[in-house]
Amino acid sequence: DMALDPDYDLAFSLNQTGLVRVRDLAMTYLAPERLAIGPIGAMASDSHGLYVSGARGILRIRGNRIARIDAARAPWLADARAMMRTPDGETWVLNEDGISVVSSAELDRGFDDPSAVMTRRLFDRRDGLPGGPQHIGFRGGQLAASSDGTRWFATSSGLVRVVRPGDIDRTPPPVAIRMLSGGGMEIRDPESSVLPKGTRTVTIAYSGLSLAVPERVRFRY
Repeated sequence: DMALDPDYDLAFSLNQTGLVRVRDLAMTYLAPERLAIGPIGAMASDSHGLYVSGARGILRIRGNRIARIDAARAPWLADARAMMRTPDGETWVLNEDGISVVSSAELDRGFDDPSAVMTRRLFDRRDGLPGGPQHIGFRGGQLAASSDGTRWFATSSGLVRVVRPGDIDRTPPPVAIRMLSGGGMEIRDPESSVLPKGTRTVTIAYSGLSLAVPERVRFRY
Protein backbone atom coordinates (compact mmCIF):
# COMPACT_ATOMS: atom_id res chain seq x y z
CA ASP A 1 0.00 0.00 0.00
CA MET A 2 1.17 3.52 -0.76
CA ALA A 3 -0.18 7.05 -0.77
CA LEU A 4 0.96 10.58 -1.46
CA ASP A 5 2.32 12.15 1.69
CA PRO A 6 1.45 15.85 2.16
CA ASP A 7 4.60 16.40 4.26
CA TYR A 8 6.89 14.25 2.12
CA ASP A 9 6.50 12.97 -1.44
CA LEU A 10 5.32 9.40 -0.94
CA ALA A 11 4.57 6.92 1.84
CA PHE A 12 4.35 3.15 1.64
CA SER A 13 4.01 0.28 4.10
CA LEU A 14 6.94 -2.03 4.66
CA ASN A 15 6.06 -5.65 5.40
CA GLN A 16 2.56 -4.37 6.27
CA THR A 17 3.73 -3.17 9.70
CA GLY A 18 6.27 -0.35 9.27
CA LEU A 19 5.90 2.84 7.26
CA VAL A 20 8.44 4.45 4.91
CA ARG A 21 8.16 8.14 3.98
CA VAL A 22 10.13 9.38 0.97
CA ARG A 23 11.24 12.93 0.21
CA ASP A 24 13.89 13.96 -2.31
CA LEU A 25 15.10 10.34 -2.51
CA ALA A 26 15.69 10.30 1.27
CA MET A 27 13.70 7.81 3.35
CA THR A 28 12.32 8.07 6.88
CA TYR A 29 11.21 4.86 8.56
CA LEU A 30 8.47 4.67 11.20
CA ALA A 31 8.83 1.38 13.06
CA PRO A 32 5.83 -0.81 13.98
CA GLU A 33 6.45 -0.05 17.67
CA ARG A 34 5.85 3.65 17.06
CA LEU A 35 2.78 3.12 14.87
CA ALA A 36 1.31 0.48 17.20
CA ILE A 37 -1.66 -0.37 14.97
CA GLY A 38 -0.67 -3.84 13.78
CA PRO A 39 -0.71 -4.84 10.11
CA ILE A 40 -1.37 -1.89 7.81
CA GLY A 41 -4.29 -2.46 5.47
CA ALA A 42 -5.00 0.90 3.82
CA MET A 43 -3.72 4.46 3.48
CA ALA A 44 -5.14 7.73 2.20
CA SER A 45 -4.07 11.36 2.26
CA ASP A 46 -5.07 14.94 1.60
CA SER A 47 -3.87 18.36 2.73
CA HIS A 48 -4.89 17.53 6.33
CA GLY A 49 -2.49 14.63 6.71
CA LEU A 50 -1.63 11.02 5.98
CA TYR A 51 -4.18 8.49 7.25
CA VAL A 52 -3.14 4.91 7.98
CA SER A 53 -5.54 2.15 9.01
CA GLY A 54 -4.32 -0.98 10.78
CA ALA A 55 -5.74 -3.89 12.70
CA ARG A 56 -5.76 -1.97 16.00
CA GLY A 57 -6.88 1.47 14.85
CA ILE A 58 -6.30 4.38 12.51
CA LEU A 59 -3.58 7.06 12.53
CA ARG A 60 -3.34 10.62 11.26
CA ILE A 61 0.23 11.69 10.61
CA ARG A 62 1.04 15.40 10.28
CA GLY A 63 4.71 16.16 10.06
CA ASN A 64 6.20 14.24 12.98
CA ARG A 65 2.97 14.22 15.02
CA ILE A 66 0.87 11.07 15.17
CA ALA A 67 -2.74 11.05 16.39
CA ARG A 68 -4.75 7.86 16.73
CA ILE A 69 -8.24 6.47 17.13
CA ASP A 70 -8.21 2.99 18.62
CA ALA A 71 -10.30 0.14 17.25
CA ALA A 72 -12.18 -0.11 20.56
CA ARG A 73 -13.58 3.39 19.99
CA ALA A 74 -14.41 3.11 16.29
CA PRO A 75 -14.02 -0.47 14.97
CA TRP A 76 -15.34 0.59 11.56
CA LEU A 77 -12.18 2.66 11.01
CA ALA A 78 -9.78 -0.16 11.88
CA ASP A 79 -8.48 -3.00 9.72
CA ALA A 80 -9.53 -1.20 6.53
CA ARG A 81 -8.64 -2.62 3.13
CA ALA A 82 -9.46 0.56 1.22
CA MET A 83 -9.70 4.20 2.21
CA MET A 84 -10.26 7.48 0.35
CA ARG A 85 -10.45 11.18 1.29
CA THR A 86 -12.58 12.99 -1.29
CA PRO A 87 -12.52 16.65 -2.43
CA ASP A 88 -16.14 17.06 -1.29
CA GLY A 89 -15.23 16.41 2.33
CA GLU A 90 -15.92 12.71 2.83
CA THR A 91 -13.80 9.79 4.01
CA TRP A 92 -14.70 6.35 2.61
CA VAL A 93 -13.55 3.19 4.40
CA LEU A 94 -13.95 -0.47 3.43
CA ASN A 95 -13.48 -3.20 6.03
CA GLU A 96 -15.29 -6.32 7.24
CA ASP A 97 -18.07 -4.11 8.61
CA GLY A 98 -18.93 -2.88 5.11
CA ILE A 99 -18.44 0.48 3.43
CA SER A 100 -18.48 3.42 5.83
CA VAL A 101 -18.74 7.10 4.86
CA VAL A 102 -17.95 9.81 7.40
CA SER A 103 -17.46 13.55 7.17
CA SER A 104 -13.72 14.20 6.94
CA ALA A 105 -14.14 17.18 9.28
CA GLU A 106 -15.84 14.93 11.87
CA LEU A 107 -13.08 12.37 11.53
CA ASP A 108 -10.42 15.02 12.14
CA ARG A 109 -12.31 16.23 15.21
CA GLY A 110 -12.28 12.63 16.38
CA PHE A 111 -8.48 12.64 16.27
CA ASP A 112 -8.31 15.93 18.17
CA ASP A 113 -11.03 15.23 20.77
CA PRO A 114 -11.54 11.74 22.27
CA SER A 115 -15.14 12.68 23.17
CA ALA A 116 -16.10 13.88 19.69
CA VAL A 117 -18.94 12.03 17.98
CA MET A 118 -18.27 10.64 14.51
CA THR A 119 -21.43 9.76 12.58
CA ARG A 120 -21.09 7.39 9.66
CA ARG A 121 -23.30 6.14 6.85
CA LEU A 122 -22.93 2.36 6.47
CA PHE A 123 -23.42 0.31 3.29
CA ASP A 124 -23.50 -3.44 3.89
CA ARG A 125 -25.31 -6.59 2.74
CA ARG A 126 -28.67 -4.96 3.51
CA ASP A 127 -27.88 -2.42 0.78
CA GLY A 128 -26.75 -5.07 -1.69
CA LEU A 129 -23.03 -5.24 -0.88
CA PRO A 130 -22.28 -8.80 -2.07
CA GLY A 131 -19.05 -9.51 -0.18
CA GLY A 132 -16.37 -8.21 2.12
CA PRO A 133 -12.95 -6.73 1.38
CA GLN A 134 -10.13 -8.61 -0.27
CA HIS A 135 -7.86 -10.57 2.08
CA ILE A 136 -4.92 -8.51 3.35
CA GLY A 137 -2.60 -10.73 1.30
CA PHE A 138 -4.15 -9.25 -1.86
CA ARG A 139 -2.22 -6.08 -2.65
CA GLY A 140 -3.17 -3.27 -4.96
CA GLY A 141 -5.85 -0.61 -5.24
CA GLN A 142 -9.32 -1.62 -4.10
CA LEU A 143 -11.11 1.73 -4.28
CA ALA A 144 -11.40 4.26 -7.09
CA ALA A 145 -13.66 7.18 -7.95
CA SER A 146 -14.94 8.06 -11.41
CA SER A 147 -15.47 11.62 -12.65
CA ASP A 148 -19.19 11.55 -11.80
CA GLY A 149 -18.48 10.79 -8.14
CA THR A 150 -19.28 7.07 -8.30
CA ARG A 151 -17.08 4.90 -6.05
CA TRP A 152 -15.83 1.51 -7.26
CA PHE A 153 -14.75 -1.17 -4.77
CA ALA A 154 -12.91 -4.43 -5.46
CA THR A 155 -14.52 -6.86 -2.99
CA SER A 156 -14.12 -10.57 -2.39
CA SER A 157 -17.19 -11.13 -4.58
CA GLY A 158 -16.22 -8.84 -7.44
CA LEU A 159 -16.49 -5.19 -8.44
CA VAL A 160 -19.07 -3.06 -6.59
CA ARG A 161 -20.39 0.31 -7.72
CA VAL A 162 -21.64 2.74 -5.05
CA VAL A 163 -23.23 6.08 -5.87
CA ARG A 164 -22.48 9.06 -3.68
CA PRO A 165 -24.58 9.19 -0.47
CA GLY A 166 -25.85 12.60 -1.52
CA ASP A 167 -27.45 11.03 -4.59
CA ILE A 168 -29.43 8.49 -2.54
CA ASP A 169 -33.11 9.21 -1.98
CA ARG A 170 -33.47 10.32 1.65
CA THR A 171 -37.23 10.90 1.53
CA PRO A 172 -38.66 9.74 4.89
CA PRO A 173 -41.02 6.78 4.60
CA PRO A 174 -44.75 7.48 5.05
CA VAL A 175 -46.05 7.16 8.60
CA ALA A 176 -48.93 4.80 9.35
CA ILE A 177 -50.88 5.43 12.58
CA ARG A 178 -52.04 2.00 13.76
CA MET A 179 -53.87 2.89 16.96
CA LEU A 180 -54.94 5.88 19.02
CA SER A 181 -55.80 5.48 22.69
CA GLY A 182 -56.91 7.95 25.33
CA GLY A 183 -59.81 8.68 27.64
CA GLY A 184 -60.59 4.99 27.94
CA MET A 185 -60.91 4.55 24.18
CA GLU A 186 -58.79 2.52 21.72
CA ILE A 187 -59.23 3.34 18.05
CA ARG A 188 -57.47 1.16 15.51
CA ASP A 189 -56.40 2.61 12.15
CA PRO A 190 -57.92 6.01 12.94
CA GLU A 191 -58.67 8.44 10.15
CA SER A 192 -60.72 11.06 11.97
CA SER A 193 -61.40 10.59 15.68
CA VAL A 194 -62.73 12.62 18.58
CA LEU A 195 -61.57 11.75 22.08
CA PRO A 196 -63.70 12.32 25.18
CA LYS A 197 -63.65 15.77 26.71
CA GLY A 198 -61.06 16.06 29.49
CA THR A 199 -58.66 13.49 28.00
CA ARG A 200 -55.21 14.28 29.37
CA THR A 201 -53.05 11.50 27.96
CA VAL A 202 -52.96 10.20 24.40
CA THR A 203 -50.97 7.20 23.18
CA ILE A 204 -50.21 6.83 19.46
CA ALA A 205 -48.99 3.56 17.96
CA TYR A 206 -47.35 4.11 14.59
CA SER A 207 -44.78 2.80 12.15
CA GLY A 208 -42.77 3.95 9.13
CA LEU A 209 -43.52 2.01 5.96
CA SER A 210 -40.37 1.09 4.08
CA LEU A 211 -40.24 -2.00 1.88
CA ALA A 212 -36.69 -1.46 0.62
CA VAL A 213 -34.63 -1.82 3.82
CA PRO A 214 -37.08 -1.67 6.76
CA GLU A 215 -34.37 -2.27 9.38
CA ARG A 216 -32.76 1.03 8.36
CA VAL A 217 -35.80 3.07 9.47
CA ARG A 218 -35.07 5.17 12.55
CA PHE A 219 -37.63 6.89 14.78
CA ARG A 220 -37.12 10.05 16.80
CA TYR A 221 -40.02 9.42 19.21
